Amino acid sequence: MSDPVGPISKVLELVRKLPLWLFAGVALACGILLKAVPAADLPTDARPWIVLCLVVSGSLATAKIVEWVVFAIKAVYARATAPPAIHLSPCPHWDFWTIGKDADGPTTQFRVGFLARNTSDQPIALVSAKLVRPRLGVTSHHIDVMVKNERTGMSGSARTGHLVTTEDLTEGTSHALLKGKPWFQKLEDPLVVVVEFTDDLGRKYRFKRNVRGVPRAKAKPARPPLEQLGQLAEPAKTVAAVLQAELSRYDLNGRQGGGLGSVHLVLDGRESKLGTDSWTSNSPKNQSLWLGDGSDEPAVVSDNADALVATYDKLEGRDDELPFFDALFDRMGGNYARVAYLVVLVALRVGQLERALEAAIEKLPDEDGDDHALSNIQMLLNGMLKFRHQDFGEEDLDAVESFVGRLKSPPTLRIRDKVASIRAIRAAH
Repeated sequence: MSDPVGPISKVLELVRKLPLWLFAGVALACGILLKAVPAADLPTDARPWIVLCLVVSGSLATAKIVEWVVFAIKAVYARATAPPAIHLSPCPHWDFWTIGKDADGPTTQFRVGFLARNTSDQPIALVSAKLVRPRLGVTSHHIDVMVKNERTGMSGSARTGHLVTTEDLTEGTSHALLKGKPWFQKLEDPLVVVVEFTDDLGRKYRFKRNVRGVPRAKAKPARPPLEQLGQLAEPAKTVAAVLQAELSRYDLNGRQGGGLGSVHLVLDGRESKLGTDSWTSNSPKNQSLWLGDGSDEPAVVSDNADALVATYDKLEGRDDELPFFDALFDRMGGNYARVAYLVVLVALRVGQLERALEAAIEKLPDEDGDDHALSNIQMLLNGMLKFRHQDFGEEDLDAVESFVGRLKSPPTLRIRDKVASIRAIRAAH
């Protein structure tokens, strides 16, 4: 004997798959037929069937609508209660906001720092940032989101391959430059900032911070004019021309953005800034130096440094070298202080690092001020030691140690750690 439940369930499944518009259309047609046609004109036995068809099709249409509503409520609830793919927590040492002024009027600038934990099993790209608050009196001009690659220590956007990985906490920042200023907001008071990040799958993450205010910087005194190149003889003319070209590059890619003018790192075919140190806690690996991981060897590149090295290579003897080095090291300070790092890089390449660092100690002020002269040199040395430690001889390492030890302000970068690591590695081979 066959089981009647099987055919019945198939019929019910077929009915369930029929579209809503079909049931609604049948119910509407039956209703119009009952309303428009007088009862006397309908066959006696037809009216009950029309009423039954109206009730059944109307009930099925109602059931379809209820099913859709329940499904939508469940989907909304699932999205609302599901843990976010990225969990954001504060990184307060990056936070600040301040008020400035440009040719068009007042401007507001802020930066918020965050630590991102990827709770999924795939790397996630934060592709954009949107300012949610402050709103009143402020028009968004520019806002970005950057995350740090823990392997290289470099920060960048998703377009340069910087992702929130699944391995560990990823440090990131969002920086905005706005036209206008918040209404009734005093600089000494915290500013409530809400930023909404969007990832490569369209998911959104809101991050709220109370950002501390930073007093507006005082107007800087005008710098004295640069020397006229036409009044100089060679090789001082070439040296001054290259350093002035580097000044222009530094003004566009300077310390405020973590750059060193034309000097940059090329790693795995990508250009990035030398950056600062980063490390993973509780790891036994040597994190002070780049020891290679199968990728291309990193290079520290500068076309302006290449130009000065090429000028040096054309010299024909000590009588020509002395004027070149005098012109180079005499321009370590003054108007050229903020690009003194380029002089140090050239000196390292031509075997005169010790003399360059002696000139830096003598000519550059202990307080960096706006030039960041000594800080820039430390950033260059830190990056070179990390990524190009093979370029340093033993005397160069001695000169670096002596330079760091004579600084009155304690260095913030782990330069001495890198020197010790280089010597440890060389002792093992």
